[in-house]
Amino acid sequence: MSCLFFPSQRLPTLLYDQDYTQYNMNTITLKEVLNEIDTHREKPFDITFIKADVRRKVAGKSATYQQVVLHSIDRDNSIRRVLLKNGKVRAIHIRLITHYNSQLVIY
Repeated sequence: MSCLFFPSQRLPTLLYDQDYTQYNMNTITLKEVLNEIDTHREKPFDITFIKADVRRKVAGKSATYQQVVLHSIDRDNSIRRVLLKNGKVRAIHIRLITHYNSQLVIY
């Protein structure tokens, strides 16, 4: 399996060969994640991502939301807003998603 890393980008991006699934069946592509979230809006899911706040210049901590549903989509900023169990809405940048339903997200 070959893996490329592009350090010039703000966030690390991993690119895998087309046959990555034969190496690890517990992976899912970001495109598949977004397709599943966007088409099954009422279906609850678990999501793990890296927190980032540009205004406060804070980033790097991992967070997990369990049993959330899609609230809205902001395609211009690549953001998905999710509705938590307690009724609060949180925004998640799609490039910061690391796990979806315990599957590793690859790009």
